[in-house]
Amino acid sequence: MVGERSWTSSARRLAQLILCVPAATAILSAGGPRAAGAVAKPTLAVLPFVGATRKENTRARRMRFAIDRKLARQHMFKRVSWEHIANVLSAMPFTWKSGVTPANISKAVKYIGAQESVMGFVVHRKLTVEVFHGTKIFRKVTGIIPPGNISPRLALEHLLTALVKAKFKHIRTWQIDRRNPVLTKLFQTRPNLVRDGQFQKVTAGRRDNAWQVVLMKQLYAPRLVTSRNARTLAKDRACIAPQSVVAGGYGAAENGRCLEMRIGVNVAQSNGLACESTWIPVKSGDRYRFLVQYHSNAPRVRIFLKGFSYMPDKFSNAHNLASARQEMFRAQVKPVTKNTGWKTTGMDFTPLALHPHKFPIQWIRIDFFVYLNPGTAYFRNIVIKNITP
Repeated sequence: MVGERSWTSSARRLAQLILCVPAATAILSAGGPRAAGAVAKPTLAVLPFVGATRKENTRARRMRFAIDRKLARQHMFKRVSWEHIANVLSAMPFTWKSGVTPANISKAVKYIGAQESVMGFVVHRKLTVEVFHGTKIFRKVTGIIPPGNISPRLALEHLLTALVKAKFKHIRTWQIDRRNPVLTKLFQTRPNLVRDGQFQKVTAGRRDNAWQVVLMKQLYAPRLVTSRNARTLAKDRACIAPQSVVAGGYGAAENGRCLEMRIGVNVAQSNGLACESTWIPVKSGDRYRFLVQYHSNAPRVRIFLKGFSYMPDKFSNAHNLASARQEMFRAQVKPVTKNTGWKTTGMDFTPLALHPHKFPIQWIRIDFFVYLNPGTAYFRNIVIKNITP
């Protein structure tokens, strides 16, 4: 946040800045940001967003950073540097915080000298973003910041589309599009492509060959064990267990099964523990939806969707198809942390390589990876469905 400065030092600093204001100031005085002679790309300043409390200020900073990055990728504007914005705000004779007046915002915008400016306010989870043309508010849009277990990507993209007509094209991945009833209906009717996503095909004492545990050089299929053995599972191991073993009683009344991954502090803070699915056939360029329910009593969880093309080389083995498959695509579900019960996470994704005609994605593997904090993580009801209309 920009602190208050004395009038004398502020006036001196402001006089220095006026001499350095970009040429856009002359454009503004000549008739506004759309006047003749303006550059093809208007200059844009993304001002600091503000919140009323410390928590809201943290959200405001994150939302400002996300919006700034998204606008940068659109290449619609010539962006004013953050250093210039900070210098101007430091010279202002007022504090840049919640409650800053429209008149003071207009003063700051004037001396920053951008043709267009973006300013944001956060109250609880409500984000209000204003766009200035010159020193006048041109448009204002309000949206809701989703909770921490949901990516704000789609919410911010809808907001920016309304603000500046930005267009977003998702080439590789995006979080679940819950607003589209067509995709929701397709997901309900299409078959699950994950082999044994509920761990029901393996019998007692046997291993589930649809999954593979990975720890450095250790590779093995997780074994189905009793609830007693699952509760005493050794560190840095994984197994298939009854859902009743989940701590705190979550799922105690259920007869289903889950993947249990237990990790000690040494592995948690070094290599981490992973479990991968078998090869799932997919069609390159189609749209898919991935969902899983998870519970973690401490470990951080990262979930990757890895796409593979058929690319045999001199190291491939003619008797081992996997040796001819090369990873050409990777999507990462938003990382999740410790929670208090079964929660659902997932994403919509399109498996597509950089050169899709040369290297079409033919298989997907799900990769559950736990690390950072010692403890146990559980996964159940794993689903991938083709939701291409």
